[in-house]
Amino acid sequence: MAPKAPPPPKEQLDKPDEVLQAVVLADSYNQRFQPLTLDTPRCLLPLANVPLLEWTLESLASAGVKEVIVFCTTKAEKVKAYIESRPPSSLHITTIISTSALSVGDALRILDSQKVIKSDFILLSGDVVSNLNLEEAVEAHRERRKISKNAIMTLVVKENGLGTRLRPIASSSLFALSPSPENKLLHHEPIGAKPRKKRLNIPGKIFDPKWGEEEIELRNDLIDCGIDVCSVDVLDLFTENFDYQSIRHDFLPGILQSDLLSSTIHVHFAGSGYAARVSDTLSYDAVSRDVLSRRTWPLVPDGNLPGSGMWEGKKEGYELRRMGVYVTRSTVLSRTCTIGPNTLIGSQSHIHSSTSIRSSIIGRNVTIHPSCTITDSYVWDDAVIEEGCTISHAVIGKGVRVGKGSVVGRGCLIGDGVTIGEGARMDEFTRVGRKPYREDGEESDEEDEDDTTDEDEDVDGLTAEQRSTILGTNSLGFIWPEEGHDSDNDSDSDSEEDLLESAPNKRLLQLGRSTSSLCLSDSSGTISVLSQESTPPSSPTQSATSSQAALPTSHLSPLSPSQGAGLTLALEVGDQPGFRSECIATLDHAFEKGGEVDTESIDFAALQIKSARATTNVGPGIVRDVVLGYLVSKVEGVEQGAGKGVVKVKAEELFEQWGPLLSKFAEVEEEKVETLQFLQKHCISTKSLQPYYGAFLSALYNADVVEASDLVAWYKHLGSREGAEMEALVLQARPFVEQAVENEEGSSEEESDR
Repeated sequence: MAPKAPPPPKEQLDKPDEVLQAVVLADSYNQRFQPLTLDTPRCLLPLANVPLLEWTLESLASAGVKEVIVFCTTKAEKVKAYIESRPPSSLHITTIISTSALSVGDALRILDSQKVIKSDFILLSGDVVSNLNLEEAVEAHRERRKISKNAIMTLVVKENGLGTRLRPIASSSLFALSPSPENKLLHHEPIGAKPRKKRLNIPGKIFDPKWGEEEIELRNDLIDCGIDVCSVDVLDLFTENFDYQSIRHDFLPGILQSDLLSSTIHVHFAGSGYAARVSDTLSYDAVSRDVLSRRTWPLVPDGNLPGSGMWEGKKEGYELRRMGVYVTRSTVLSRTCTIGPNTLIGSQSHIHSSTSIRSSIIGRNVTIHPSCTITDSYVWDDAVIEEGCTISHAVIGKGVRVGKGSVVGRGCLIGDGVTIGEGARMDEFTRVGRKPYREDGEESDEEDEDDTTDEDEDVDGLTAEQRSTILGTNSLGFIWPEEGHDSDNDSDSDSEEDLLESAPNKRLLQLGRSTSSLCLSDSSGTISVLSQESTPPSSPTQSATSSQAALPTSHLSPLSPSQGAGLTLALEVGDQPGFRSECIATLDHAFEKGGEVDTESIDFAALQIKSARATTNVGPGIVRDVVLGYLVSKVEGVEQGAGKGVVKVKAEELFEQWGPLLSKFAEVEEEKVETLQFLQKHCISTKSLQPYYGAFLSALYNADVVEASDLVAWYKHLGSREGAEMEALVLQARPFVEQAVENEEGSSEEESDR
């Protein structure tokens, strides 16, 4: 008989294993997706043909969570039925239903009363898509709790620039933090795009030495992942304070500004990985694109997620083809149809002849008749698109029929079961529901459904003739007011939350909405964050508002720990943030892959960038500007202030690999001259780049992005000498240009001698 193993220590017997719990809030407690949510709870809306909630559950499963509590209110039975229909998994899921919860605060108070949370837990909404290793955030939170029981919450954030597709200008926040590694949150303030805030008020006490912080970081470059690690104390605080209705807009200010509570909140910086909330139709579009471009790996369409599709009673997976096209075995494609890059087509869908689909997601059992054009759109299950239709930047709900020759404009949302008649001409951002719009946001009575009698002619403020023009003949549906219209019942308050929910700001979070003409800066185009000459008030009584230190800004630059305060940011008026975000996302994904860079990788990245340019309608110059700026920013050693020789070697290595991508957008002499001028401007505008201008110029030449003749043309071009700083760089480069010409002439002579 084998000897018995020694018993575990007594302290291990007394200490039960902690099961990592997560609370998923299935409700959003807003109406940003109506009328798409009239029949379907938002957490079950399809993202890449998989319910949103499924993406969240898979994110938790991959992060090591064992027990999930799904709290739902609206259409709760549908959510419960979906969870019960899921195949067995490592998650133990409990559904809690409450029809009385009207906010996140109500939900947390009900959870507290039921005593289902045993220890620290992860809190998130049922619309989060993430591949982050949340165990790191949980462990960091628990380590802080060992040191201080006052550390009650940890917010998970990621670094990213303003104006990217995951962090649009209309959804930004200011974070005031103590330096790493503590990362204690000192102040948090949301910043909407409209109405523009000219000043941000930061509590003066955080600048007081008595507060205990010798340094403070002001960060406006963070993506709030919508994932929080909480202690049970958080639930107790919500129960004790019935004024807390939301976490970001009530709970955080209540804790941070309280003189009575000693609780602290911290921030965890997630490293590599992906996390985003689908909180509006703009982010729905952004996350869908990221899923198709595989930034969410391993959560990708061909990863066989539950709910991805069935064919002949069996689960059917997607096949990934070239250029990011996903199809299934039962997808029927006509020989003469055109399927562009970044497109997904669900099972049993039929695409007929001469139809073009690009950068779109098509659901299951969808029929698209001949000669249709669908671009940057989402067509959900069982829809029928008749011959000759044009759809751009729109969402077509489940079971919708779009009549022959109809045009569905940018930003349109068509709810489930609607029929768009023949020859419809839908203006941009039109919303159409199967039932009439109601101010209270509640669904109409069933007897009103699909009823278009004379007494309903004024239900949407239009006559039958006007409705026929917009929705076509023999239509079945009701036109809703534009999202964010003045009568919205949640846009009349002056609170911080309602500033983000204001009509102008909500419009900027719509699918298809462009912010290219939105200027958030002063007339000069430059916003001072906190001038290096200025100092914060030594006491709260010296500030402009007696209790707060005023910080003038409407568009903050990111302040890294090494930079501190004192930066300014120029906002380019007339820029195309949409293209920049698409281009940077593509380049980020390409760099994250690592390894050898082959021709196929270059071609695929170039195709995605060209597709983004076509979608956003930007000029070719901005493409070269963005790609060059990104590559320069990736040269190692610049931020650390390395020697010029080291940076020169790193720059040449990088451009040897990625120079061919830049060359695809700078093929002729004029384009190469402009590229060299962009390099001048990047080095002038960013001080850390200035010492390495020669290294970058040499790297471009050695990688064959530019030739000696291009350097000469650039040297002689008047645009290269606009201003004293540009002139100085041209003169600095003269010896290099002369040497390049001499080398090429020498090479030519050697070849002729042979």
